[in-house]
Amino acid sequence: MKYVIRTLIAVAIVGLAAYLIYFFAFKPSPDISTFNKLNDLNAHEQKVAVTQDLGKLKDYDANSELGLIVQTDGKNLALRHEQLHQVYDYYYGYTSFAKDVKSSSQKAVNKAISAYSSSLDTLSSALTEAIKYHENIYKEGEPSPSAAQLAQLNSYYESVRNALLNTNKTLAALNDELQNFVTTYVFGGESAFDVKACELDVLQQSVKFALENFTADASANDEYDLSVGKFYTKYLQIVDTVSAEQAEIVDCYTKLNVSTTADGTGETYLSKIIRLKYSEQYALQYTGSDEETLALKNEVKGRIFGAGGGTELYDTAVALLNAYAF
Repeated sequence: MKYVIRTLIAVAIVGLAAYLIYFFAFKPSPDISTFNKLNDLNAHEQKVAVTQDLGKLKDYDANSELGLIVQTDGKNLALRHEQLHQVYDYYYGYTSFAKDVKSSSQKAVNKAISAYSSSLDTLSSALTEAIKYHENIYKEGEPSPSAAQLAQLNSYYESVRNALLNTNKTLAALNDELQNFVTTYVFGGESAFDVKACELDVLQQSVKFALENFTADASANDEYDLSVGKFYTKYLQIVDTVSAEQAEIVDCYTKLNVSTTADGTGETYLSKIIRLKYSEQYALQYTGSDEETLALKNEVKGRIFGAGGGTELYDTAVALLNAYAF
């Protein structure tokens, strides 16, 4: 019996020693584990190759579903994915500089990574099925597809559209976690640390709003797509330059992002402005004489600034919209 007990104690000691050696010599630092997880995610993205498969759909015969997915310039879900990925790429690089990371923050990011990775798998499967069926019914030398085959093909495209919409939403959620992570553990709580961060945050919020309101009716998406287009165009124009316009955007962003509205929602004025419909954003900075637009302007102004905020924040909001050429 004593021999058995001694053996168990010896095994336990050896096991503990092995674990301690691993923990101190080989286990990745908690501060870089998120960066490592993102590297694994990047490798997975390369493996499933959904971007390449989405590219194949651009050359297919157009229908309404393909328009929503890839073929409508400036308004398709594939472009939304690209825009969100630019936000992701920005924060991904900063995660390698994180310090004193709490496990709760790591878990939140890891959960978002897992959700996005799973959505990529679903999208990849939907794309594979759609492409395979398309190529099968459009074989060279074969008769033109029947109405039933085209209906079936369209159902495959619809599955791709739904999967891509969900993938975009999970990527947007991951971006939110990464922004919080980098702001907290890299920049000590300072969210607006450069103009690119400001502009990408505006883009991220506008894309998220567009996705929340996305429908299969392309025309119904215009109110949100037009806003995204304004924010994205300006981002592409000035993000890598130094200019007075750039400084103005940072100043407006900062002022609107540090004050919450008085309506009890806890939203900042910045968020309120970004999450308006395009027609409302346009009306808010309108200076013409059209009575209908002026009525909308007064309604939106009163809704956001009437219960607090004052003239200065309203003027700042107008300056921000003007800078983005609304």
